[in-house]
Amino acid sequence: MRRLRPLLPLVVLAALLSAFVAGCGGATGKAGSGPALAPADATMFLTVDTDASSPQLRRAIGLLMRFPSGGKLLDKALLKGAGSMNVDDLAAAVGPQLDVVALGPPNEKDAGAVALVQPRDQAKLARLLDRSGEQYVQAEVNGWTAIAKTQAQLDRFKADLEQGTLADSSTYQDAMAGLPSDALARIYVNAQALRPSGLTALAGGGALAFGGAVTAETNGLRFEGFTRPSDLSTAAPYAPALPAAAPAGTAFYVSFNHADQALATMLDTLGRQSPSFGRSRAQAEALLGLTLKGDVLPLFHREGALAVVPGGRVPALALVLLEPDPVRAAATVDKLVAGANRFMRLGRVQNVEINHVHAHQLRVKPGLALTWAGFDGRLVLATSPAGVAAFVPNFGGQTLTADPNFRHAVAAAGMPGKTTGFVYLDFAKGVPLVEQLGRAFGAGPLPKAVHDNTAPLGALLVYTTPDNGRLRVSGFLGIE
Repeated sequence: MRRLRPLLPLVVLAALLSAFVAGCGGATGKAGSGPALAPADATMFLTVDTDASSPQLRRAIGLLMRFPSGGKLLDKALLKGAGSMNVDDLAAAVGPQLDVVALGPPNEKDAGAVALVQPRDQAKLARLLDRSGEQYVQAEVNGWTAIAKTQAQLDRFKADLEQGTLADSSTYQDAMAGLPSDALARIYVNAQALRPSGLTALAGGGALAFGGAVTAETNGLRFEGFTRPSDLSTAAPYAPALPAAAPAGTAFYVSFNHADQALATMLDTLGRQSPSFGRSRAQAEALLGLTLKGDVLPLFHREGALAVVPGGRVPALALVLLEPDPVRAAATVDKLVAGANRFMRLGRVQNVEINHVHAHQLRVKPGLALTWAGFDGRLVLATSPAGVAAFVPNFGGQTLTADPNFRHAVAAAGMPGKTTGFVYLDFAKGVPLVEQLGRAFGAGPLPKAVHDNTAPLGALLVYTTPDNGRLRVSGFLGIE
């Protein structure tokens, strides 16, 4: 975002209409635009529908206006307090489509962002740029107006464009194939062009590209995306069982399976990229008296979940792992904590009983007590005893699978019975939990504006499924 900030007056429409999703993207742009105007080595290519007559744009603005601050935000960010400019005027200044190209890794010379527009009214574009208070350079490129913060960035854009475009890139075509053609916003991210980074390490060091599309619907925003990671060995679909063990009212839930393989790949890649990391890891394993691959990673060999659940004075964060031998899994955690205690002096481990389940607890500080237990085919590690208690079988209580908000989110997103993982966030429950957490640590209540402007948000559910060697990412954010 820092690289896009100098071009904020042009990309602000994209930001406003895509503000509630992490990413967006699509396949092809309008005639005469799109991948043919982006260099093949671009690190990011964003396209936003800015056609004033577009149903997508009008629907997205309608969603924005459901928020109490939506009108003020639109006025302040787009109109800059000028009553003479409205959304139609802005569309005339930008044209029917806004493209933004990011060049090179952030720390590379002359890296930056270039905006591409086709203004129907050059005077309105000039007025829009003048009101930004920034200085820009412009040039005509294949019938489009290219705008950058510096001449060096514009020169680099032109030079890179001569070396090839995304239109001829098989990586781009693979990432974008099969996406909705009618989208509000589209994005392509080429992590391979970012050079060595944490993202490439997470992908096993191989090429990784991502493409996606956001479409505006009457009750929210839908997302579809594709990526082709270097290793799909962990992408076998599974029917998650742990949601039936999580309590109703869970505000945040991440489901995963066979995470040990992905974690092992990441460790190997980090070791190859940084010899010092390998040495530090070996030293830590010697001090702890166990190894990551031999003792810790096997705990993640089956289904797992990370959840935020209500519990006591402070919401609890819990890691839940399916384990065929939960007692042995808990003993591994015992050994890990004992090893850490030898040189970090974390404190004394206590035995506690939680709903007739034997557990261990380490008080880190007031309000934070690391608690773990193995029972009923699962290992639970939580930030409080209440976090463990939430996953102790309670046949009289409701579970996440019966939670109406969760069931509605699953239906709205179209999540199938088997996926390769999913993320669920319930804003209606999450905001009060954040406020509860803040109060526990001495913070005051959240401002009324926060409550008012998160009230229209329903639930967000994003899931992944395999797709002919690619990984499909699908999701929906409800806006009431």
